[in-house]
Amino acid sequence: MAEPGEFTRRAFVNGRLDLTQAEAVADVIDSASDKALNSAISQLKGGLSRRLNGLHDTLLNVQAQLEASIDFTEDGLTFQSREDTQKQIQEVETDLRKLVHSFRQGRIYREGMRVTLVGKPNVGKSSLLNALLQEDRAIVTAYAGTTRDTLEERARIKDIHIIITDSAGLRDNPEIIEEEGIERTRAALEKSDLAVVVFDPSEPLDDNDKLLMDEVGEKPRLVVLNKSDLPAAWPTDQIKTFMAGEQPITLSAKTLEGFDSLTNALHQKAIGGERVGESLVITRERHRDHLQQAANALHNASETLLSDYSEELIAVDVTLAMEHLGAVLGKTFEEDLLDKIFGQFCIGK
Repeated sequence: MAEPGEFTRRAFVNGRLDLTQAEAVADVIDSASDKALNSAISQLKGGLSRRLNGLHDTLLNVQAQLEASIDFTEDGLTFQSREDTQKQIQEVETDLRKLVHSFRQGRIYREGMRVTLVGKPNVGKSSLLNALLQEDRAIVTAYAGTTRDTLEERARIKDIHIIITDSAGLRDNPEIIEEEGIERTRAALEKSDLAVVVFDPSEPLDDNDKLLMDEVGEKPRLVVLNKSDLPAAWPTDQIKTFMAGEQPITLSAKTLEGFDSLTNALHQKAIGGERVGESLVITRERHRDHLQQAANALHNASETLLSDYSEELIAVDVTLAMEHLGAVLGKTFEEDLLDKIFGQFCIGK
């Protein structure tokens, strides 16, 4: 019987694919949205491979110059200037950091954007979840504190998946049974990419509304003013003061009036990290970690050059950076790593 990923693994071992392309096979199969599929196909076609191989070759040339200057210092030969070497190293480091920075976007493509609905009790978070899912998934009642635990569901918005967490209402002096739910809300908020902060302007502004903004802190957020189908109890000037610096979305989760504004805003938040003219992103944490370490090694090499230390010390860091690039591409690998990667494949791939 074939083992999980056996045929893709054979293609890698026989040099038909590099490791990034082999991983992309699994990503194509598991892709849950158009963005995830397009990103995986780009990687399968060798987009990431070509980029990293080009950087690896540049570092190989730098390393050759460094090694030659070490071995033939007394032969009267002319080698590349230290200024040119530093420029090449810095250019590769900059390129690597761009790829590292793309990981947040790539992870959202591959896994979906994590969104937590937060608000005080009875502002309509569960109704909003049901509207996003287009089904009655969460229990909705007129009683505050109905949701005592977090509820996580997936939804698709255009070409992106989002993972939505409905959470217990945040308020001062909760009941004992609510306290654990509130702690879980805070944990979900900490792990999320985006907070959707829900308010109910049909009820007077109180200290719990202010507490909510403090709880969200610096987390990226969208502010929603729900229950637009009810008479507003917040004066316009009060909203402007309390929402200073925000661009709230007004809607009704009950009638769906204004709901398109929320879905459009969520989609923009999900793709907001896309770079103009730059479609290549990394989607795996393994890639991010190795590229981060490679960039750090090159930063050390650049600092060593500036400090006018010997070529031997510079070469050590350049070699380390090349090893990390090689680990991403599969130029150097351990069997345990391959077992871990291909063990996640389905049988027959």
